[in-house]
Amino acid sequence: MICTTFFLMYNVFSVVNTQDSTTITALKNHGRSIIWDVTLTFNESGGGYDYTVFGEAPDAHDGPPADPYDVTKPPAPIPPYVRAWFNDNLPAPYNKLWKDYRHYPGTMKVWNLSVQWVPSDYVSTTAVTISWDSTLFNDSEYAHVTLCTNLGVPLKDMLLYNTYTFTCPANTPQSFKIICLANHPPNSPNNPNPANQSTGVAINADLNWTGGDPDPGDTVTYDVCFGTTSPPPKIVNNQSATTYDPGTLAYQQTYYWKIIAWDNHRARTAGPLWVFTTKANSPPVFGTPSPSNGSTGNPLSLTWSIPINDPEGDTFNWTIQCSNGQANNGTSASNGTKTLALTGLAYSTSYKVWVNATDPGGSGMYTRKWYTFTTKANQPPYVPSNSSPPNGATNVSIPLELFWTGGDPDPGDTVTYDVYFGTMSPPVIMVHNQSATSYDPGPLLYNKTYYWKIVAWDNHNASTAGPIWNFTTEQQPDTTPPQVEITIPQKGYLYINLADFVIMKIPFFTTLIIGKLTVTANATDNQSGINRVEFYVDTELKANDTTAPYEWTWTERGHFFPYVLKAIAYDNAGHHNSAEVKVWKIF
Repeated sequence: MICTTFFLMYNVFSVVNTQDSTTITALKNHGRSIIWDVTLTFNESGGGYDYTVFGEAPDAHDGPPADPYDVTKPPAPIPPYVRAWFNDNLPAPYNKLWKDYRHYPGTMKVWNLSVQWVPSDYVSTTAVTISWDSTLFNDSEYAHVTLCTNLGVPLKDMLLYNTYTFTCPANTPQSFKIICLANHPPNSPNNPNPANQSTGVAINADLNWTGGDPDPGDTVTYDVCFGTTSPPPKIVNNQSATTYDPGTLAYQQTYYWKIIAWDNHRARTAGPLWVFTTKANSPPVFGTPSPSNGSTGNPLSLTWSIPINDPEGDTFNWTIQCSNGQANNGTSASNGTKTLALTGLAYSTSYKVWVNATDPGGSGMYTRKWYTFTTKANQPPYVPSNSSPPNGATNVSIPLELFWTGGDPDPGDTVTYDVYFGTMSPPVIMVHNQSATSYDPGPLLYNKTYYWKIVAWDNHNASTAGPIWNFTTEQQPDTTPPQVEITIPQKGYLYINLADFVIMKIPFFTTLIIGKLTVTANATDNQSGINRVEFYVDTELKANDTTAPYEWTWTERGHFFPYVLKAIAYDNAGHHNSAEVKVWKIF
């Protein structure tokens, strides 16, 4: 009994202490109907080595309890060593499995893997490389096999890669998960656009649908079946987009379509058959014209316009023609406003405008309408105004030219003028139908009142008469000095004025003045008129008078010797003349 026990312990520890990768191999027990299994090897940078095996078999089950496929991990060898095992939530000693098989088949399985590094000094870290043969998964039902952290964070796709290296601390087991997912076929295509059984679909509509795949990381492509027959023919293979442009469709046509989804594992899901019908074609539509239908008061030159739009966005041919013979047209036009420039229209006239738009792509459907508008009435010219010289002006310099402001409120109208002029009111016509707003009346008389009037005519024979204006010309220029004479005192008379009691004028052999005397001058000027008269005794200015009679009272006491009494007359042109008399004055 003791020998048997010793023999078993020797064999166990011999296996555990072996760290030579050439002496440890994974053995697949085909007699137990193992479907697939994969050996994981663990190589430590210092030479440590271990391995584990996981897989599936039809008669295995996911414990507890343990099944015949579950092989427990031998005890740990003497350090240094690297040791790996699976934990399938089984009771000891199956809580650390060397080989862990699960039931076949499955859609998702998780293997809990632990790796422990125990160095000789119980302190040093090391690098551990996990290796596997990815082709050994070919017999499995899983489309995704991923080495993950204990929290499920992916580290390596085990179907694409064969190794994973990590830094392993001393003594503390490092936990991993191997997550296997079976492939699911793509989602059934749904949410069709246009919706199934929809009508009135635009002929330029695109096809859209919702697809996808329940397996993360799977890619999906689509076959598109489309046509006017059921079932529709396949027209696109293996496209990745979930939209398809069938081009321009026919009006009022029923179409059938369905989508077949494929994942990258060649799993296939065919969607249902969908159907829709396109809209019927409509003729072009007219908007509101400008000027509006039936409008009045329109100008004689205008741009007539109307919006023309095809509901389907088709191009169309169009024509606009006016009853005056002017027209415009276009072919293969797109939606928008179409115009016709009209010129040379007559006042107060009604016109018709015919509009036609044809959709040649919509079986020749068309829209035809006619509209009317009326032009405005002619307005007479403006009343002539802003006369020059201004109305009522006096002392107007000659020669001169007459000016005025005219014009017409209707754009494009031309205006001519009749000029009336003369010294009588109303004046007589001098010029007919002149275009200028000025007139030269020729030589005019001084100090004469003239009357004038302007009558404006437009090119439609409407007229407007201005008011009668007048002006008075300037006085004739003054070229001669005024006439002046002293009327009191007269030469050869005696003037006596004693305290205003005795006033006498007596013929005398000389001119003698006794007492005060009112000196009087007579001044005249037939041109500019008298401005003033100045009175002098000898050379001394005594007074001036600006209104007739021109007088000055001489009250100063005189001495009995002769004085020169002088009167100087000035006219408004600055000319002057003088008269004087020699007198004797006493008292």
